[in-house]
Amino acid sequence: MLHDAPGTGLGLHALADSLAGSHHVIVPDHPGSGLSDAPAEEDVLGAAADNVGTVAAALGLTEVTVAAAGCGAAVVARLAQRQDGWVRRFMVTDVAAPDAECADLVAPALDLSPTGAHWVQAWLMLRDSQIYRPWFDGRIAAQRRAQGNFAAQWLHDQTVALMEGRASYHRLPRAAALCPTAELLGRAGKPVIRLADDALTLGFSPN
Repeated sequence: MLHDAPGTGLGLHALADSLAGSHHVIVPDHPGSGLSDAPAEEDVLGAAADNVGTVAAALGLTEVTVAAAGCGAAVVARLAQRQDGWVRRFMVTDVAAPDAECADLVAPALDLSPTGAHWVQAWLMLRDSQIYRPWFDGRIAAQRRAQGNFAAQWLHDQTVALMEGRASYHRLPRAAALCPTAELLGRAGKPVIRLADDALTLGFSPN
């Protein structure tokens, strides 16, 4: 399962735990998220797709279903272009159209402040991402179909993880916001199942 961004794979751990009894579930962080190495500026989505392949190869997986949300769906779009034999099918949710304005706003710089305001900025961004899509769009029309996770420990852990990757966290969401995800998925050589928005928040069955 590939997480949305800004954020880390922590956002999918509850769903991963619920599926782990009947499935082998892997939730890697994208490059530039948390403690993961930063991707190169020139091909962020390609680096994230490479990361998925590296994880699958390291674990000796020969057949997988890749489920992804938001920015993760853009990574799937790049992965789908490769026609890798170990991918059985793709499941995507929260697929957005290319949006240059969103690319400019989705991942602001988290500049260090002597007052600690950068921590508040990161926390608010992650909290609002559980209410709106994209997180900065406070309109009623942008509210998620299902409200997300507001547990204090979860928000704390996500905020710390985001700050650990603050120097490069912006690269993936900005690249994903410019990606013609739906168009690329339409040309995928493997089955693509498009789930309803917020499917990874509400829970789903990979069967």
